[in-house]
Amino acid sequence: MLKKCYKAVLIFSLSLACSNALANNFTHHNVNKAKEIFKNVVSYYGGKKAINELNNVLTDYDYSTNYRTQGYGYQDSEYHSNRPGNTLSLISFNDKLNWTQTQSQYLKAFYSRTSLYQDNTRFDYNNITRTFATKNASDFDKQIESQLLRNPLLIVKSAIKQKDNLRYLGSKTRDGKRYSLIAMTLPSGRVITTYIDQSNHQIVKIEFLNDGKLSAYSYSDYQSAGPFKLPFFITRNLPDNYYSAYFYYHVSRYDFSPDVEQLAVVPKGYLVAEKYDTYDGELRMQTIGKGLYWLTQNGANTIFVEFSDHIMTVDANNGRNDGLQRRINKFRKLVPNKPIKYVSLSHQHHDHLDQVPFYANHGTKLITAKSFIPLINKRINAVNKNETVKPTFEVVDKKRVYADKTQRVEIYELKNMLHAETMLMTYFPNEQLIYLPDHYE
Repeated sequence: MLKKCYKAVLIFSLSLACSNALANNFTHHNVNKAKEIFKNVVSYYGGKKAINELNNVLTDYDYSTNYRTQGYGYQDSEYHSNRPGNTLSLISFNDKLNWTQTQSQYLKAFYSRTSLYQDNTRFDYNNITRTFATKNASDFDKQIESQLLRNPLLIVKSAIKQKDNLRYLGSKTRDGKRYSLIAMTLPSGRVITTYIDQSNHQIVKIEFLNDGKLSAYSYSDYQSAGPFKLPFFITRNLPDNYYSAYFYYHVSRYDFSPDVEQLAVVPKGYLVAEKYDTYDGELRMQTIGKGLYWLTQNGANTIFVEFSDHIMTVDANNGRNDGLQRRINKFRKLVPNKPIKYVSLSHQHHDHLDQVPFYANHGTKLITAKSFIPLINKRINAVNKNETVKPTFEVVDKKRVYADKTQRVEIYELKNMLHAETMLMTYFPNEQLIYLPDHYE
């Protein structure tokens, strides 16, 4: 019996040793294959010597952000909320300095900001209000990572220093072209998958997970810039986010000998920005009228409207960590027994529609525009997989009034709005108060 056990252990040990040897050989092969491909990539982008000696780079690019969706249920429609802008981005590797200046426009609003990172401190300047704020920032590598992802030359520069972390993942054919896939680890620890064109060794695409959601950058229109080859058109794709979007970047120039001292200056005459307590984590309640209560925490808000025998709430956003339930709990200390009979939904974006399953599960009637109903049903069914919850809708067609002897609320349907095509505006005539979430845009 002992001999049989000894024989079994010996066979298992030999099998395990063989398995480990095969795994090590497989890993060794992947590393060597990745290094072999990466060597050609380095050569294409300008060569190891030139890339290692690259210290300063200034990038000037125009960009636009096109949002493909407007929240829940819009995955199959193309909606464009174009946000044009321009950014100057300066990175100095030896000085561990990063300076950016951005001008952008969103609908009718114009923004201009300057940021300077130096000595582990970040200074943010608002060029419109002429105010600034400072904060202790993350390390230099994390600070520049978003800019690095828009520039494959800088990705290569980073990978040269840690080429032992390269892994060959295989190959893929797309649109008749063959690509090698290599995993690279950035200094921050983020792992990206690079798609390398086997015909010319260009990095044409990278993919990575950001908070568990897929993001991708694509690079095209390669041209010579100094001693390097660089893309002049970059696309960022956010397919898995609430607001599925494309970011387009068109580079007008790369400058590898910018005047760092002249650019990276601190603007004069700016005042310290006032600190707001909106996101300090405290749950606040304010009485804004007779039977009207505004509860807010970290930017997530609910209006509770008290009628003689029931409650109406306005909007179904959650906020952080069950924020809606916390706001309800706090309100219940003031009005403990009246049921929440209605919730009025201002528009279909996720930050105003997120908690419709909660209300539907509690039998609350949903005041909505007709166009929101398919989106609401989709959201409710996504949470309640068995589709047993059947919400009750009260549709606003131009105007709907809710009133009793103690309260009056008027809800208006607004069309052709900038922020969303259809929105519901809530009016409290006794206080001459209008609730306008995002309507200002």
